[in-house]
Amino acid sequence: MHDYIMSPCSKHRDCINCEEQRCIKGDDVKLEKLIQRLERENMLVDGDKKAVEDGLLNADRHYQKRLITIRRCEELIGILSDENVPDDSVVKLSLASVSHLDQVMDKNHRKRLPKLDKHNREQADIATRKPRALTHYKRNKRA
Repeated sequence: MHDYIMSPCSKHRDCINCEEQRCIKGDDVKLEKLIQRLERENMLVDGDKKAVEDGLLNADRHYQKRLITIRRCEELIGILSDENVPDDSVVKLSLASVSHLDQVMDKNHRKRLPKLDKHNREQADIATRKPRALTHYKRNKRA
């Protein structure tokens, strides 16, 4: 659970995509709100897809975020309506955490760091290359 005294919410009320969100199985009001949210997200995803196809700036980010939200809503609804899960069970979905730095870089349309794979390939190329001094060296044969 989040301690709001220590820090404010970093998700700005996007609870469905928060790694700290927990739901209680058997809360019918919460389940109904999730179903309504899923319906709303499904209506909006078509507009986001069209925006991506039209090439609007940052539309792909909004579209991908909407798809994640839809998937999480479907997962939660599936668990909360499953008869095999006992009432009063605490449900928490896992989520790959995004750091504050990633959020700021995303808002400023910047990439965080180059891929390490590229760096490792460059280092491997350097390790297998002949030293520059040897590329121009010609061996003189002695008789």
